[in-house]
Amino acid sequence: MKALAMASAFFFNVDLYFNPFSKTLTLGNKNH
Repeated sequence: MKALAMASAFFFNVDLYFNPFSKTLTLGNKNH
């Protein structure tokens, strides 16, 4: 599912752009 991967990366980048402090929380919660 390329579209799903692209959407996931897009929203991840948007989240980091608008809220840099969320990076640690996101990595900690998703554990990718």
